[in-house]
Amino acid sequence: MTLRSLIPPFLSEYVRLLLCRRRYPGCLINSPYIHPSVMLGRSCQVAQGCELWKGVTVGDYSYFSRGSLMASGSVGNYCSIAPYVQIGMPNHPTHFPSTSPFMYGSFGSSGRDASSDEMPSPPSIGHDVWIGSGAQILQGVTIGHGAVVAAGAVVTTNVAPFTIVAGIPARPIRRRFPDAVCDELLRLQWWNLPHEQLKAHPEWFAKALHLRSTMQRPSDSETPGERNQTASFSVEGHADTSRRRCRRTSS
Repeated sequence: MTLRSLIPPFLSEYVRLLLCRRRYPGCLINSPYIHPSVMLGRSCQVAQGCELWKGVTVGDYSYFSRGSLMASGSVGNYCSIAPYVQIGMPNHPTHFPSTSPFMYGSFGSSGRDASSDEMPSPPSIGHDVWIGSGAQILQGVTIGHGAVVAAGAVVTTNVAPFTIVAGIPARPIRRRFPDAVCDELLRLQWWNLPHEQLKAHPEWFAKALHLRSTMQRPSDSETPGERNQTASFSVEGHADTSRRRCRRTSS
């Protein structure tokens, strides 16, 4: 009998939760199942019952709702992960004589780590992506910025930026905006700007909301120069900032 076996499970989980909260100051952590190697950006939220496995990377202001599990890969800034989503789960290699990890993994005859076989190409999720409840993102998938994955979808192939996908397997439904608007948003890359700067300039989003209708129906009273100024908004001059991570604080 060990000392750990004498600790009640609820107390052990509570201690793990406190350690997670200490490891990621400034983030809202309600799950103890976060591997110490996980990197969380600023102001991330991880709800109860979520699991983030070894090596996962999450950008600023992204959140995971109840019961979601991310086994591998990366998530960008401002991403919304709904309840019970699964991202980058391990595969069982089909080119082995057996698909059982007791045969090809560390328990098998080779005695080697199976992670390279099970998670050969962790998924990459861009910025400002919304993934609906119960969706699954498989190995090897890249999801572009601004994309939307419908609830229950199983994503097996890459998703273009600002594209809505749904179904099993997931297929494109439509783009969120006309191509010109998508190109403009990709050029601006607002998700890389400091949150404080975005809050100080709400007019950037107001102009983005009206960009589509303005481009399609310009006013007869506007001059060509005014049309260009209205149809295109810019945040040039503001330096692109790299993500600041909530790293482990010193003991």
